[in-house]
Amino acid sequence: MAEETWEFNDRKAAEKPYGRITVEQYQHLTPMGRELHDYWRKFKKKMYKEMADEGTLLPLLISEGERLSDLVTELTPQIGLAGAMEMARSEIYDEMSG
Repeated sequence: MAEETWEFNDRKAAEKPYGRITVEQYQHLTPMGRELHDYWRKFKKKMYKEMADEGTLLPLLISEGERLSDLVTELTPQIGLAGAMEMARSEIYDEMSG
């Protein structure tokens, strides 16, 4: 993946917390990573807090977000974007909810 070079114009805004990560970290996640973050933050509060306290939250959001985004990319030609998004979201809301 190519390194992103954009930066926030307002450093204070970038460093504001968004849950247990910063706004800037949230913006650097893939769309699926952001959806995963929002789900965990809202519905898996204990797990979310524990991962943040252990320092595993952001790395896992990055890796899982990229994996799910890759899944969408891989499945889109076969089943269309809507179907691919549904498959990826089922991993967030079904398998990861256990």
